[in-house]
Amino acid sequence: MDQAPLPKQFQEKLAASCRWIRQNWNAANINVPDELLSEWTQPEESRDDSPSGFHLAVFTFGYLHYERISNKFPIGQSQSIEASRLIELYDLWQLKLALTSMSRITGIHTSPLTLFHFPENENVYVRWSHTKDSDPKGAG
Repeated sequence: MDQAPLPKQFQEKLAASCRWIRQNWNAANINVPDELLSEWTQPEESRDDSPSGFHLAVFTFGYLHYERISNKFPIGQSQSIEASRLIELYDLWQLKLALTSMSRITGIHTSPLTLFHFPENENVYVRWSHTKDSDPKGAG
C-alpha cells in the first residue's frame, strides 16, 4: 500500500521542531519558544482522540532523540518501547507543555521540568507570585 506524502506544511513544521529539539535535546519545558509551545500543544477539541499526526511525531522524535543521547546509544543500535508507554509519556509531555503555558500567563510558576525525560514520580513544584491576576477575590 502506497502512503500519501505528508502535507508540505506538516513537513516544514516537523522539520523546524526537530531542528530545535536536536539543538536543545536536554531543554526544560520553560525553554520552549512560544511559537513551538503553541504548535506542540494538542488542541482542546482533539484531546479525546488518541494522539496522532504532528503532535505525536514531534513527541516521539524528541523522546527517542533524548533517550539515544542521554543513554549514549550508538548509531544503528536498536531500542524499543511499548506503544502504550509511549502514549502515557505523550500525555505527561502535554502536561509539561500545559504547565509552561500556565506559568507564562498567570502568577503560578512551576519548577523547570526536562522536556523529554520522565523520571518515575516526577514532582511539580509550584511557586505563587502575588499579582492582581493570580489573586482570586477574597484570598488574602
